[in-house]
Amino acid sequence: FSILCFVLGLIQKEYQNTDIRKRLLASSLTLKSQNIQSLLAFFTIGFFSWILCEGIGMITCASEFLDNPYQWLILLNGFTIMLAALSAAYFVGSMANTDAAVNGMANVLRLGFCFLGGIFEPLELLTGVVRKIGQFFPTYWYAQNISILSFNDTLTESLRSDLYQGMMIQILFAGACVAVALAIGKARRQEEA
Repeated sequence: FSILCFVLGLIQKEYQNTDIRKRLLASSLTLKSQNIQSLLAFFTIGFFSWILCEGIGMITCASEFLDNPYQWLILLNGFTIMLAALSAAYFVGSMANTDAAVNGMANVLRLGFCFLGGIFEPLELLTGVVRKIGQFFPTYWYAQNISILSFNDTLTESLRSDLYQGMMIQILFAGACVAVALAIGKARRQEEA
């Protein structure tokens, strides 16, 4: 989450530069095509970072991973949090005007998501209000899904439903961040015109 927010946020911020946007507008590509290609580039980088991170996890915890009957669900859950991280990076890069702003926004998002989402502490330690606030973050659903997959030998229909709901919320969060970032970009272009 941190690496994607910092690195891709800085790259996306550079594309918000007025000179670069003017050069891109002079190209034969439509704005829609440019946005799609930008999102595909983000996805490609995210996909390879997901493979790297999951590969490191599978190598360092090979016996635990191979003994877990829900290996593919663990990988899918990691993929959905990667999508949320990519969308947060795209949002940060679209909002920030300077490198320092990207750094600050990425730190606040990363630490806030991890503290309130149950990554730095078990979800059981979160109190009522903090837990309700944490449910707005994709990291909460990621941590909940990891708990479900790690501490249950069999998945009941209720647990399976909770698992898929958590993954869907992460995907919806990613879509919402991208939509807001695209709307902000459109508003900025209309302001300049």
